[in-house]
Amino acid sequence: MTKKLTYSRAKIAAKVWEAIATNNCSFAHMVSPTDMSTFILYLFEQIEKLVLEGHDLEFRGFGTFKRAVRKARIGRNPRHPEVVIEVPEKYVMAFRASKQLNKKFEKVVK
Repeated sequence: MTKKLTYSRAKIAAKVWEAIATNNCSFAHMVSPTDMSTFILYLFEQIEKLVLEGHDLEFRGFGTFKRAVRKARIGRNPRHPEVVIEVPEKYVMAFRASKQLNKKFEKVVK
């Protein structure tokens, strides 16, 4: 098994910039890795803002981000099961992968 890597925004930006540069995109010479990192920051901020406002964001072939509601529930401490804790309803960001992305994962796992 290979070691799992965690990518920071800067590492992702470097990978995107490298892909743009190696694929001879017409604007590659105008974009630096720092510019790409800033672009990715703004992209994530917009995704966050739109989902918080209640919009669903669909990236065809990749997946959908949406705001979901976790219903209120009763929780218990496993060490003290007699103690009942009321967990309030809350909003969370949910991501659902597309069929195409799921198929790619199935190929990698098999």
